[in-house]
Parts: sequence; structure tokens; C-alpha cells
Amino acid sequence: MTENDMNAFGQYDDLIQSVDITIAKQYFDEKEGSNVPKRKVRAKLDELLRKFILEDGFDI
Repeated sequence: MTENDMNAFGQYDDLIQSVDITIAKQYFDEKEGSNVPKRKVRAKLDELLRKFILEDGFDI
């Protein structure tokens, strides 16, 4: 898997859309030990998921 073919057939877009942003925000709040603004959660989520996919997974 590469960055260029990650969204083949729109699968990555579907994955991003399936995430509950409220739960993702709770995760990032805990991970960072602060209140992450909701407007930044999608960017952080995108970065984390891309890294997870490209590195063939890791413990979260």
C-alpha cells in the first residue's frame, strides 16, 4: 500500500466517514492530555489512520 493508492475505490474516504468524531475526540483528548478542538480532530484522525495503514498497523 502506498499513499497514492490508499483510496482505491474510495475505501479510505468511506473509512474516514465511518468514524464517530465524538469518540475520536475523546481518544485524542486522552492521548494528548488536553482538550483538542473538534475542528482539529479530523486532521489528527486522518494523520493517524494514514500512518496506521501505511505501517501495516501498530498498537494504539
